[in-house]
Amino acid sequence: MDIVKLAFWVSASAFTIALLAFLLVLWVNKGSQSLVLAFGALFGSAVFLAVQAVFELQPKTEFAHISTSITVGISKPSVSVTREPTQFPKFPNVMVETMASQWLAKDSATNDTWKTKRQKVSQDFMIAAVVGLFTHQHRDWQMRTLHYGGKFTGTITEPRPLSKPGQSTLLRGADLLERLKHAHNIFANPEATIATDIQLPPGSVFEVTPESVTVRNPICEIHFQVTDRGGLPIKQKNDGTTTVDHESPDYENRMCGLTITATFSRWRAQHSDITKYKEWYNNLVLAAERMFTVEQSEMMR
Repeated sequence: MDIVKLAFWVSASAFTIALLAFLLVLWVNKGSQSLVLAFGALFGSAVFLAVQAVFELQPKTEFAHISTSITVGISKPSVSVTREPTQFPKFPNVMVETMASQWLAKDSATNDTWKTKRQKVSQDFMIAAVVGLFTHQHRDWQMRTLHYGGKFTGTITEPRPLSKPGQSTLLRGADLLERLKHAHNIFANPEATIATDIQLPPGSVFEVTPESVTVRNPICEIHFQVTDRGGLPIKQKNDGTTTVDHESPDYENRMCGLTITATFSRWRAQHSDITKYKEWYNNLVLAAERMFTVEQSEMMR
């Protein structure tokens, strides 16, 4: 149980018992106007405190949904966020997609069962990519991003961690891979998934299931839920056009979604660092949007 929640109910119960017990003292000594006035002031303050606690200690939920499409290669083992053939991968996706595709190609040399489990490939890739949001882009929950460049020189982005000792919980890259293995993720291998150490908020727990990733700490819980709604097998013709082909497809575009839900604790709703946690959540949503968002034309292609 949350220690703050326990403290709240213990103090509320104890204060209620104290008020009721003092009523007996007041009844016996009801001739004293000073005691009556003092008790009235105390009771009024208690009511004000209770009302303020109800209004100030409110849980809050933030919600974001990202519609995306995952392309699973069949004739040639690969997996990526769907894009036009001539379009380069987005910067955050390059390493994630390259490592996953190379691992899929290497593993397919001795195991081609993934060809009939394309839904699992797409879901496992998205889960590994969500882990990559932390290990590749947000290794520190208080990460600050600096941008360098000008009109003619391009732009360089430099992430800079800010957490000092005692301000974070360290999670080793090997532990992240172990969580992926427990979820039976295809990409639970250092050759397939970026697995660097990450710094999460104090007291955080990192959980991975076949369809979700959850980070939970005393102040908030951020839940990433992956969904796969099926796909279309596509054949690439010699003239560059494509057609639906269930017999010998080259790849399959799968319609997927990522739902990100953040729940901020009632018992720490006015915590002095609550703004930092909300900024962390918003940065994760923006990073996920950059990674997974595709144009509608590309999703239907």
